[in-house]
Amino acid sequence: MLVSSLLSVVSCSKNEDKLIRKIAYESMTSHLTEGISNKNGVVKKIESLPDNATITDEKYDKNSIYSVTFKNDYIEDDIVIFIDAKNKKKIGVVMIK
Repeated sequence: MLVSSLLSVVSCSKNEDKLIRKIAYESMTSHLTEGISNKNGVVKKIESLPDNATITDEKYDKNSIYSVTFKNDYIEDDIVIFIDAKNKKKIGVVMIK
């Protein structure tokens, strides 16, 4: 019983990561996606947005913030998209080295 409960938590988490990754990728302009060969960005739950992030939507659930980091083949910087998982929307972006 405990094993099946744990498995359902893991699979929900994987499905949520997949949805968050999809929202992030689809929110980027074609200019940004041009250099991304791997659509499988790294999804992480974060506590708050970094100070250097460009905020695109100030109205977000501060308890459900995720970052999705994509490697770009054409520029040295990684592209990080911030997602409000509760409301299923992009809330910010930043480029990092």
